[in-house]
Amino acid sequence: MVRDIMTTEVVTTSPEASVLSVSKIFSERHYNGLPVVDKNGVLVGLITQYNLISTESLLQMPTLEKIAKTVALILLSFNI
Repeated sequence: MVRDIMTTEVVTTSPEASVLSVSKIFSERHYNGLPVVDKNGVLVGLITQYNLISTESLLQMPTLEKIAKTVALILLSFNI
């Protein structure tokens, strides 16, 4: 059952949180996503790592695929 494996100490963020602060939480806690709650604690959405790197996001950050290809090219150039 989900209740047997779910996280019970939930870390949340707000709609007003900065992308940098959310990225820091992802990195430090090894999370892939966070629930977004309003000032009353009501769930209003989810933010995921994919949201931060999606080509459709307003940030226009590169996708994981582009990053992986770039890293592969660098490694090939060093014969690694």
